[in-house]
Amino acid sequence: FVVESGSLKITNPSSIRGDYTIALANFGVPMYGADLRGTIVYPVDTGNILGCSTSEHPSGFQEGYHFDSLPGYATIVLLKRGGCMFTEKVINAQLHGADAVIIADNTEEALITMDSADDIETLSYLKNITVPAALVRKSDADAIVRQIQAGNAVLCVLDWSEALPHPDDKVEWELWTNMNNGCGPKCTQTTQFVKAFAPIAKQLEQGGYTTFIPHFLTWHCMEQYKGSIECQKQCLSNGSYCAPDPDEDFEHGYDGRDVVVQNLLSLCVYQNANSTQSPWLWWEYMSQFDTRCTMDANRFNTECANTIITGIGLDLDVITRCAGSPDDIHPILDAEQKAQLGEGGRGDVTINPTLIVNDRHYRGKFEESAVLKAICSGFDPSTEPDICLNPGLTFRKHLVSVTMNVRLAKLDTTSATGILTDVLGVWTPSEDSSANVLSALCPTATQREIVTAKDRISELKVEGVAGMDPLSREAYVCQCPEGYSGDGLREGSGCEGTSGSESNGLAAGWVILIVLAIITVCAVTGYGLYKYRLKSYMDAEIRSIMAQYMPLDKDTMDQEDGQSPAENAL
Repeated sequence: FVVESGSLKITNPSSIRGDYTIALANFGVPMYGADLRGTIVYPVDTGNILGCSTSEHPSGFQEGYHFDSLPGYATIVLLKRGGCMFTEKVINAQLHGADAVIIADNTEEALITMDSADDIETLSYLKNITVPAALVRKSDADAIVRQIQAGNAVLCVLDWSEALPHPDDKVEWELWTNMNNGCGPKCTQTTQFVKAFAPIAKQLEQGGYTTFIPHFLTWHCMEQYKGSIECQKQCLSNGSYCAPDPDEDFEHGYDGRDVVVQNLLSLCVYQNANSTQSPWLWWEYMSQFDTRCTMDANRFNTECANTIITGIGLDLDVITRCAGSPDDIHPILDAEQKAQLGEGGRGDVTINPTLIVNDRHYRGKFEESAVLKAICSGFDPSTEPDICLNPGLTFRKHLVSVTMNVRLAKLDTTSATGILTDVLGVWTPSEDSSANVLSALCPTATQREIVTAKDRISELKVEGVAGMDPLSREAYVCQCPEGYSGDGLREGSGCEGTSGSESNGLAAGWVILIVLAIITVCAVTGYGLYKYRLKSYMDAEIRSIMAQYMPLDKDTMDQEDGQSPAENAL
């Protein structure tokens, strides 16, 4: 089992400055491809360093309490492990202002992956977690706590920029799961993800941007138990390929062997779709199967599956021969079990579901926008497909094509400030040769009048990750470059040189007059068309942003404190 890690870089105080390794949680929303600059907050003043709910404070902390951070820095809350589930700690901290949560281990040991349990009780915690979470070693956390208790501000950068490799312009990724659609919240989460992600996966595959391979988790029955009812009910081929009983009832309902049969059939569907250069048809098959062939409807069978196969245009005869008889030896399932053990540094696949991107295990919510962020971070910088540049999708510190990547969702021509919906880069005049987009906000006629955008990227990152609405905040404020005075607004005093700028000022004045004349003519002749197109564009952008910030769908549940499936596997 591989523990996927990120970097915690302490920048202040100097006594603990350095890089510390953190283990990414298998829930929450890691900021793949980006980083978060913040202040570490330890809530010792609240008397609740565990962050667990109490009868007096159901959200862990006093009503109205808000974690404080330094201005301009994200709030990264450090909590001790113990007392309650990991997700309970994270959601409580998030509700009180945390932009990220670090859990300090309570035992000096190797880092583990914090995972989630599969029960309905914890669903209320998990479904709305929108911040990243990670585990840090006890000794590292102790050093941080000592500095905070001594009155020192601990500044840091949580860095996910190298959490996933991004070697080229194509991403290879895998989804490990099984066909069981009746096992509870975790199965529901997987089926919902597959349905929601299907159109995205299709677009990525059809564009040649990704190579996707589905896999299915199985295990084999130990020799001494092959005659047991458990093996007979859960396995094919005399115990060679097994899956858990969906309802853990060996006398009634569907059995594990029914799940393995559908696993095998789905693999054959992918094999046939891939051979016809249409691998995305697997997503269509899965989406329909999870809707039409459910256990609840008593239609979890090959007959239902065959109807879908025929309907999407695949070769039913070829797929049927591939699946063979249930108790045959199946090379395709043998290959799956071998691949499940992992090769090189990738590690074994032990968690259902598991997503692997560029040979690294994804950690986080199984929700379409979170997974797409991870996939997009796997592209070599500047080679991402357009789908990765959607508003509100991701925050990439290394993108420099700002003209393409920054979108203004709203424009207030009175105050000359804009609302930024897509924080993908830092806008500077050197990076944007035309400055066309900002020209509506701030004058850009000459070099001496170029108005720099006051950078609020870090602050907006914090708000976006926290699920806040960036439409409620200004993105940039016009200000004059060094050596010039004025308010920087197009309709205000602009920017005037303070010294040695008479000739430049004269040239700038002529340019401004010409620009204003052109603007006046355009305004008179094209005002109606401009207003119509601007309104249509803004409406579409705002709808896109609002969709990004709707409450998240049901997702993985939390694991009981102290033990995760990954930890138990160790």
